[in-house]
Amino acid sequence: MKKLYNIVFPIWFILIMPPIVLLVIPSNFIIDSIVLILGFKLLKLNNWFEKYKNIILKVWIIGFIVDILGSFLLLITQFIPNNDFLYNNLIYPLAWNPFNKPLAFIYVFLILLICGFLIYFINYKISFKKVELEEKSKKTISLLLSILTVPYLFLLPTSYFYKEDKTLEKYQDSYIGDNSAVGYIIDKISSGEYLNNFILHTKKEPYGITINYKESSYGDIYKNIEQDSLILFKLIKNVSYVEFKINNKTYTFDTKYINNIYNDIKKIDLNDIYERYNNEYFQKFTYLGHIDDYDLFDTSSTCGTNENELYSDDNYNYFIECSNIDTLYLVNDKIKIKLQTALNKKQINIDDLFKINLKISKKIKRRKNSIK
Repeated sequence: MKKLYNIVFPIWFILIMPPIVLLVIPSNFIIDSIVLILGFKLLKLNNWFEKYKNIILKVWIIGFIVDILGSFLLLITQFIPNNDFLYNNLIYPLAWNPFNKPLAFIYVFLILLICGFLIYFINYKISFKKVELEEKSKKTISLLLSILTVPYLFLLPTSYFYKEDKTLEKYQDSYIGDNSAVGYIIDKISSGEYLNNFILHTKKEPYGITINYKESSYGDIYKNIEQDSLILFKLIKNVSYVEFKINNKTYTFDTKYINNIYNDIKKIDLNDIYERYNNEYFQKFTYLGHIDDYDLFDTSSTCGTNENELYSDDNYNYFIECSNIDTLYLVNDKIKIKLQTALNKKQINIDDLFKINLKISKKIKRRKNSIK
């Protein structure tokens, strides 16, 4: 299961977390009282205060129980076994910001519907059972309670109150030779769960880090380790390169690569880095790497097995595997362009493709024998 080290207590957790719940209980009582009195006033009922005294305790208890039930339905999602899709689309956004992902928002919305129905039904059947009111009035006030006292707190993003991963920011301006600080940062980055060991290269410049990972089917490798490298370059003052070794392959990110994404990584907030990898393209498509001003994505949902010619120059033919040429796009804030088009227009250099996660190879062109 992924580590939830980036998540502080979700804001909705206060409904069930002692001793904060002791503040929530009287707040619920006040809100229920206001809604009941409002309902009585709108219906212009006589002796409304007597009716209020007879039912407020039941309404209050029912509301609190429903809030607890709703919180429990949210809480159980945080213990779902390892699943990358559910983590990215449900578990994490539920705890951080349900508006970031449609699945998380739908889940919260369904819980609110369940809570609203229970508040209406139980109050109508129990709270108003022995109260002298017309059936229509009972239904109206029960409906008012269900609409106005449903726990909308579930929708409130925790991200509004906290800076994500603030615990890492205290390691800003760490040095490559500080084994403790670097080790803590590596443990907390998104790929830290797969860590085997790391090596600090400090004997001579350029200083760097080699991070060895366990053999794994670790998904979204390139996207996650690129994000991790940005975090390491932001926090560690004198790092010049970071190597990630996983599944018998080495991925290297150096200062030039990092500066290609952010001109000055030290001035970038950690949340800016997280937000970069949470935009629509990074979540929806396979990320292959950053080239000049562009991010390269494979928008296909399948991996082809054939080798396809992507480009040619005077000396070589260049081929790709696993990616469909027509689904490879370069994207930035202003434009979206096919990779092949960008190569033909000289908007990017073919050599840059060998530095990213695109499976590319080149073959020397066969030259025709000249006829004398």
